[in-house]
Amino acid sequence: MSRKIGYARVSSLTQSLRRQVDDLLREGCSKDLIFCDIVSGTKSIRTGLSKCLAELQSGDTLVVCALDRLSRSADTLMEMVNFIKSKSISIKSLTQPHLTIDDPIGLYNFRIASANSQLELDVSKQRIMSGLEASRKAGIVGGRPKINLKDPRVIAAKAYASDPEMSPYLASKALGVSVRTYYRYLRLHDEL
Repeated sequence: MSRKIGYARVSSLTQSLRRQVDDLLREGCSKDLIFCDIVSGTKSIRTGLSKCLAELQSGDTLVVCALDRLSRSADTLMEMVNFIKSKSISIKSLTQPHLTIDDPIGLYNFRIASANSQLELDVSKQRIMSGLEASRKAGIVGGRPKINLKDPRVIAAKAYASDPEMSPYLASKALGVSVRTYYRYLRLHDEL
């Protein structure tokens, strides 16, 4: 029996999966067959997508709201399409219903759409790099500020680390920094 398996993805925690999940439910995907990720489409490790692909069986339809939810890379998307086709599975994009992998014209349109998604990603990266270069030329240096090795918090971090009753969370709060910065302080202290 053919099933509709849904996949939804957003790039960051500030975005919501709700609209995509609602659209997939309206399309007929059951709640337990909708897989989700909160990660960039350029990342190769996506737990939800891996579970989704493992769940797919011959005759199933993979349903997404848009192709770029599967991948922003044309090469990765075509690898996925080839894998899905080899298993006799269909793909349905809710916002791009003309895209299909079931016939030559649909597959052609699919390839064009994946190339457009790749183009959007490449142009976005180019704009970011141009902006960073312009900032550097203007003397604006981005990134995390360097930690002063003489900062007393670096020394205090080591003292907190040797206290068995002080968790990294409590130590970071006592220092007024994040847990990640607390660990950076510890690494810097060890390098002294």
